[in-house]
Amino acid sequence: MRDVKPEQILGKTIIEVLQTPWLIHDGDPRIATCSAHIRLDTGLYLLTPDTLVESDITDISALIPAEIFPSEPSCIGETILQIAVCDYLPSAVLLLSSMRLLHKDVMGDVVGLVLDPWKRKRGEFFTVWGNVDLVDAVAVNHPTETEPAKP
Repeated sequence: MRDVKPEQILGKTIIEVLQTPWLIHDGDPRIATCSAHIRLDTGLYLLTPDTLVESDITDISALIPAEIFPSEPSCIGETILQIAVCDYLPSAVLLLSSMRLLHKDVMGDVVGLVLDPWKRKRGEFFTVWGNVDLVDAVAVNHPTETEPAKP
C-alpha cells in the first residue's frame, strides 16, 4: 500500500464502493468489521483511519459491493471534494459533492460504512493534506457550497 497524492483523489468520481466480506471478532462485545475500498478512475483505494491509500488487492473478485448505511441515495457518481480526519471516527472521512460524508463508524455490533449529511461544524474535521479545518477548506475551494470562512 502506498500513500496517494491529492490530485489522485480530490475532484475524482466514485465509480464503485466495495468491501471485504464481514469478519466477525468474538469477544465482549462481539463485533463485525470489513475493509472499505473506493474505486475511482485513478485506481482502487483502501479507506484507513488516516487517509486513502492505494489498495494492495490485485483480484477485486474477492470484494463484494459495500453495504452503506443508509443505502439510498447512492454515492456512486459523486465527486470527492476533500479527505479529512476526526478524533472520534475509526476511518478517514470523504466529503462528497452532495455535501455528505462517507466514512466508517461503529453502529452497535458492526463497524461499517456510513453516509451522513455534513453539519459544517468547526473544529470537528481537519483535512489530511494541510490540516485545515474542513469548513475553511470547503469555503476556499467551493464558496457557494458552504458559508464563507470566518476569521
